[in-house]
Amino acid sequence: MNIHTISSLFFIITAIIHLVLNWNQLLSYISRKAESLLIRRELSVAVIIMIFVVTGTLAEIQPFQSIIKLGSDIKNSWIKTSDYEPPIGHAELLSFSSFTRRMGIDPDTAASALAGKEIKVTDRKATIEQIARDNRTTPLEIYMVIKRFASDDRGKISGPRRES
Repeated sequence: MNIHTISSLFFIITAIIHLVLNWNQLLSYISRKAESLLIRRELSVAVIIMIFVVTGTLAEIQPFQSIIKLGSDIKNSWIKTSDYEPPIGHAELLSFSSFTRRMGIDPDTAASALAGKEIKVTDRKATIEQIARDNRTTPLEIYMVIKRFASDDRGKISGPRRES
């Protein structure tokens, strides 16, 4: 999601810069092509569709309201209870050592608990995702095993912690 957001922002900024730098050429091109009936039709259809989509989305009318609701329902269906809520955004990308430190869990205790579930941590610098892959499980399963050792009872982090 973050890559999509940043890429979209970069695309928009680049498009604006491109338009500003090439504004005169764009106007010249449009005025030359405006004489063609085909360009007028295409432009008119594109503008009408865009106005319809933007207006429909902002006014929350059908079918846009249903599409927005479907997206929300799908997003909300990912987490069934707060027990499965990730403690840290993209925790699967953290190393085992970093993850346990940020959770306030002793790494040896976590590794022992995982070993008890036949999940081996061979390299504490490996990401949670890699450890899960190596053990044919999921990052969520790893979290569910060790979260009980977290510094608070839910395994949640109240805010970002600085790495030392």
